[in-house]
Amino acid sequence: MKRTAIAISAAALVLSACGGGSDPTSGVDSLAAQVVKGTAATGAAMPSATINATCGSASGTATTATDGTYTVKITGGGLPCVLTATSSDGTTVLHSVVGGTGASSSAAVAQITPLTELLVAQLAAGDPAKFVSGFSTSTTISADAVAAANTAVIAALKAAGLDVSAITDIAAGAITAGSGAGYDGVLDSLQKAITAANTTLA
Repeated sequence: MKRTAIAISAAALVLSACGGGSDPTSGVDSLAAQVVKGTAATGAAMPSATINATCGSASGTATTATDGTYTVKITGGGLPCVLTATSSDGTTVLHSVVGGTGASSSAAVAQITPLTELLVAQLAAGDPAKFVSGFSTSTTISADAVAAANTAVIAALKAAGLDVSAITDIAAGAITAGSGAGYDGVLDSLQKAITAANTTLA
């Protein structure tokens, strides 16, 4: 039922944007909007943060609300996507991804947190910032690859002694910034571990 509802919503979005038609020469409708929603948070919300998103060959920006939530709509975009959140004072920069290929989606979710920073680092086997800046239409980010990176990061956090039982999906799991519960509680625990070890997320 949920999958059907999403498919109907996506179809309605495409028809509305294109007047009922599409470009038969393109795999992604040139007027379709790739929508990505999520929350930018370090535990506390990242209010008024700038979100930069690149999806396929298109890009867009948004600004987070006071609770860190954002919605970015990218005309002509399609999966996969890479995202960067920059705090209002410019001191915190975090990254995230949405895996997939081809057609646009109206239901993509990308939280942007220290955990997604680790996820992108695992996925890229290197610096998340370089991975995102080097993203192009030839970059492949499959849903399976994101899932594998997710599993690896959660396993590493468990091995480091963190209780991550409240989270199963780093990129798309529900989060309420500042609540101290669920996903947000894991972010708080990670920050405490980093502080105790006198180290940094990097």
